[in-house]
Amino acid sequence: MTDAFREIEKSHEAKFKLDEERQFKAQSRCNRRLGAWAAERMGLAGSKAGDYAQALVLYNLDHPEPHAVIAKIESDFAAAGVQVGEREIIAHCERFRAEALEELLSVYPDPLDADHMQIGG
Repeated sequence: MTDAFREIEKSHEAKFKLDEERQFKAQSRCNRRLGAWAAERMGLAGSKAGDYAQALVLYNLDHPEPHAVIAKIESDFAAAGVQVGEREIIAHCERFRAEALEELLSVYPDPLDADHMQIGG
């Protein structure tokens, strides 16, 4: 009986790891898209726009609080004289996050690693 409980525990751990990995990847993709959108609104193009989007992804790693990225974009918009409110930024963020999750599920429909496999049948 102990083996059955261990199998269930492994299965839950693998599901948790998969869910966390998908959420992390979705958040990174969302921030990259949000950064590209924000860069365009600030008039950045080419490598400057790409650098801004990448910087936003990295910023979120250092500041994982839920609204840190939105606050940074608001601050950057204010510094650039761009008139975009928090609600519009949040709306874009929600849209980009939904797109990123959908994309991840289509690109990675199956477990991502050997320890993500379904255990116990």
